[in-house]
This record gives sequence, structure tokens and C-alpha cells, in this order.
Amino acid sequence: MKSRWEQPCLECGETITNPLCEECLSEQFRQWLFSFKPKLAVSINSFKPHYYSEDKGLCIRCGSPISYCNFCVLSSFRDVVEDNAPELLERFRDSFGSLDIEKQVSLH
Repeated sequence: MKSRWEQPCLECGETITNPLCEECLSEQFRQWLFSFKPKLAVSINSFKPHYYSEDKGLCIRCGSPISYCNFCVLSSFRDVVEDNAPELLERFRDSFGSLDIEKQVSLH
């Protein structure tokens, strides 16, 4: 049996290593986006629904199960920025770490 932190992401199948759930990451993204594009930020809902499983790792912030890896969640947010506010892409990269999403996409 896999440990809670060896569970695969439902999107890409890679091991989930970040202890924050997609909803907590979504809330951080909405708060960040609100400072630049309030109307767009308000229109964004949750990333994806949680899928309950006792084997899932739990978010260290809210205790919810984690179903998606940080990479897939951030890739989704990047797509929102690219499609709706491309002028914010550089700020997005600065704010959400040094993930080189274009480079990592080829690895998945």
C-alpha cells in the first residue's frame, strides 16, 4: 500500500509532493489575481472537485484531501492568466515560484 504522500496526481499521474490542496492554492491565486484583475478573480471557481480517499495526503492548511499536484494546479492557473491577462504572465511567474512550466510540460 502506498503512503499518503506517494499518491498520484489525478491529472498527470506524478506523485503529489506539495502539502497544500488545490483549493488552498486556488484561494491564493484568486487573491493574487484580485489585486490586478478583480472581475476575473471573482469569476474563478475552485480548481477541480476533491475526490475523497482515505489514502490521500491531507492539506496542512485546511485538512482537505489533495488530489492534484502543484504543477497541474499552477499550469491551470497559468492558462487562465495567459488566456485572460497575458500582460500578467511575468508577474505570475515571479509570484508563484520559479516553475518553468513550458520546460516541465515536456517532461510530463
